[in-house]
Amino acid sequence: MALRIWFRAIYHVTQTKQGISSIELDRRLGVSQSTAWTIKHKLGQMMLERDAGRLLAGRIELDDAYLGGERSGGKRSRGSRGKTPFLAAVDTTPEGKPLRLKRTHPPSAASVSGEVR
Repeated sequence: MALRIWFRAIYHVTQTKQGISSIELDRRLGVSQSTAWTIKHKLGQMMLERDAGRLLAGRIELDDAYLGGERSGGKRSRGSRGKTPFLAAVDTTPEGKPLRLKRTHPPSAASVSGEVR
């Protein structure tokens, strides 16, 4: 595959706030949907591996949340059944702009202390 396609894919994957689907990426790159999915998957894996060994340092903002669909009639907030807890930690500049994001699950003191210095 041409290197130009990879560079265009990197641009499209990194320039959208909400992310980009493999279907939209295939339309923009002119490749098949399965090729676009593979490119997107490999780029995501590369970005994860690049930041895996880096610890957050400096000014860090933390927040916990629960991931899962909305359900009617059940318990809302913490401890809801079928929800996956996670913790997001963001290393920020003095102006408050994000530098790096780390995610751990489930949130615990041990998982946080293992990601920051």
